[in-house]
Amino acid sequence: MIAFKQVSIASEMRLLHPRLAHILGWIGDTDVWRRTTGCSFFVITCLFRSRDQTVKLYEEAGKAPPAVSVHECVKLPMDPWSGCRGADISARRPSLTAPYGQWEFLPDDVLHRFVEEVNSAWRYHEAERYNVALYHSVSGPHVHLQVARLDETKRR
Repeated sequence: MIAFKQVSIASEMRLLHPRLAHILGWIGDTDVWRRTTGCSFFVITCLFRSRDQTVKLYEEAGKAPPAVSVHECVKLPMDPWSGCRGADISARRPSLTAPYGQWEFLPDDVLHRFVEEVNSAWRYHEAERYNVALYHSVSGPHVHLQVARLDETKRR
């Protein structure tokens, strides 16, 4: 099951690239998150963000911002393969009784196992230059999902 760190993030689902929306649904439908983490639901912490938000986030983390972020893409009415191509999943163990900032972090090896499961089922592009899932930290540890432009990201 999918949950959102903030209600406003749920409304951004309409801006997603169709393949990314499909992969997020696949994570919930296949139960891969629960099997690898033991958690009954996962929390999306970020979908769309503006260029200014991206620059600020990276600068606060002491890192150089990327030239373009998959989180910045906007859905175009006449382009079915447009849209936000990035999603971040919380690295914390969800709790219904504590505020988000008090949730404990899942172990690194568990999150790496989840990333491996996603990447063994999905490929970013046939050139395999990037992965669909990665576990990293810009403004804090999280699992980052991304898809390529057009219809390049496929099931293996």
